[in-house]
Parts: sequence; C-alpha cells; structure tokens
Amino acid sequence: MRAGLAFFWIVMAIAEAYQRVSGALPEAFSVLGPWFVVVMTLLPLLEAARWLRAGDRLEGAKSALWALPGLVTLVAGPAWLRFG
Repeated sequence: MRAGLAFFWIVMAIAEAYQRVSGALPEAFSVLGPWFVVVMTLLPLLEAARWLRAGDRLEGAKSALWALPGLVTLVAGPAWLRFG
C-alpha cells in the first residue's frame, strides 16, 4: 500500500507542476482532488489501526506517518487540493 501512496503523491506533484507551468488543469482534478487527498489521508490511518490491532506497533507507526502528507496538503497545500 505504501508504494501506491507514494505513486499517488508523485502524480499529484506532477499535476501541480503542470498546473504551475500551463496555468490550468482538467476540471476532474479540481473537483476530485480534495476527495482523493481525504481518501489518501484516511487509508494509512486505517492500515495503521489494523497493524496496531495485530500487535505490530512499528508497522502501525510507519503506516500512520503516511497520513502526514495528506494532512499537510489539506491544511496548506495547493488550492485545487483543498476544500473551500
């Protein structure tokens, strides 16, 4: 799952670079972007809870750290990746 999260954040970084260069993004990115960020913030937390229930605190902590990029993006990220 961590590879999938890394791929998602790389794609979002590429989309942000494209938006800064060209000035526009497809409408789907602006509409779905914040929802993808919310999902990609919650998934690591759910995986961390699963690891913690299984008794593996280290893997739980590693998974929980993957929620930080989503939290930072929702608070201070680009406008097209935030609500409002």
